[in-house]
This record gives sequence, structure tokens and C-alpha cells, in this order.
Amino acid sequence: MKQVHILQAGDPPADIQAQFGTQGDWFTQALQPLPVTTHIWQVDKHPDLPPPDCPEPVIITGSWGMVTDRPDWSEALAGWIRQRHQTQAPLLGICYGHQLMAQALGGQVDYHPQGRELGCLPVCVHPQTSQDPLLAGLPFRFKALLTHQQSVLRVPEGVQVLAGSAHDPHQILRFGPAQWSAQFHPEFFTDLLRYCIIRNAQQLQAEGRQPQALAQNVQETPQARRLLWNFVGHVLNLPVGPSTATIQA
Repeated sequence: MKQVHILQAGDPPADIQAQFGTQGDWFTQALQPLPVTTHIWQVDKHPDLPPPDCPEPVIITGSWGMVTDRPDWSEALAGWIRQRHQTQAPLLGICYGHQLMAQALGGQVDYHPQGRELGCLPVCVHPQTSQDPLLAGLPFRFKALLTHQQSVLRVPEGVQVLAGSAHDPHQILRFGPAQWSAQFHPEFFTDLLRYCIIRNAQQLQAEGRQPQALAQNVQETPQARRLLWNFVGHVLNLPVGPSTATIQA
């Protein structure tokens, strides 16, 4: 079995972890249709990281922290990102990982001026980038699960924008031949995001949002999930056909 490295950026809150596990668990579950194993690196607890030039696919997870807080472990990971970027070795950042890659390589990350992006929302692929291997088999418009307060406000020089949403134009970025990032969560599943919404109902109501309606609108997003399979399949030369793309968590 080939291996995928998951760099877990901190643990979820205790109540979420008790019910649903951790980010490493979610990525492991999401990758189950592929013949791979996962190695979880808890980057906030242990300084060890894969070698920057290791040829296996590496995924940086989301986090309940903020990139602009710059904790020591995150700054160390940013340095590792810069080293890996130089090697052109395969890398995929998700949510926090997406933002950290952008910041580490010269972009700007901060709180979105229009507030958080939350729910099951459409992401639109730019037609001129639709042949990118990360987007294989994806339509120009697909639903994705999103929850974030900070965003990539300015993309690093030379980085290509592949897709955006109405709220955030930088939903998918390409940093190199085998290095990408995505703001949405292809590893999430319905019960997880619904719970994340309802546990923050009071805050969301204070923001003028309707948490019950947001939660009811959440649905599985197999097309967004395919982005993970495309990344791993492209790097490891594994088939990711239509039958795989229909599998849901």
C-alpha cells in the first residue's frame, strides 16, 4: 500500500473530537476508496515532519487556530512549506493549510472583510484552468463544505487561481506542478459540518445568520471530495474513475 502523509494542524475542540475524531481521522476516511495508508503527523505536538523532498503526497489539514496568530509550530511548518516548495514535491493544503501555504510563500492572509464563509456552497472553476489534473472530472460548478473566518486576501506572485466562490475568489490555488491548496473542506461530511454550525448557533445568530437553515442545507459533496482523490491519484499514478467519484462518506 502506498502512503499519504497527513500534517494535522492541531486538534479539534474536545466535544467535536469526542464525537467525530480528529482531522487525521477525517482524511483517512475520505481516502478509503483509494489503495493507500495514511501517516498522521501532529505538527503542533511534535517537531518532526516528513523530509521536505519526500516523494509521497503530503496534505496539510484545517485547524481551529488562525494563521495570523503565528504559533511556533505553525511558523515552523511555514518554513517547511518553503523548503518543500523549492523541491516541487507534491503538497496539498486544505483550509488552514491553504492559507498557510499562501502566507508562507508571500501572499496575505487575514480575516475576511465580509465575515465568515459557512455552509454548503457553490465553488466555480475558471474555464481556462479546467484541464488542471487536480480538477479532473469536476464540473465547472460544484457544491463544497466550507467553514472559515480567515482567507487568502492576496495570492503569492506566480500562483495560479483555479476556482473561486461568491465570497472568496481564491478557493483553489496552484503553486507548482504538483502543489495545490483549497479553502473548502473535501474531507468534511454532513454530520460534522452540521454539528459545527449548531454548536455555534448563538454566535451565528448574533451575526444575523440562521443556523438551523444553514445546517439543513448541508449535503454530501462527492464532487468536492474528488479533489482529494485526484491529488493522491495524480501523484501516485492511481486510477480515479467515475465509479470512485460516486462514493460518498
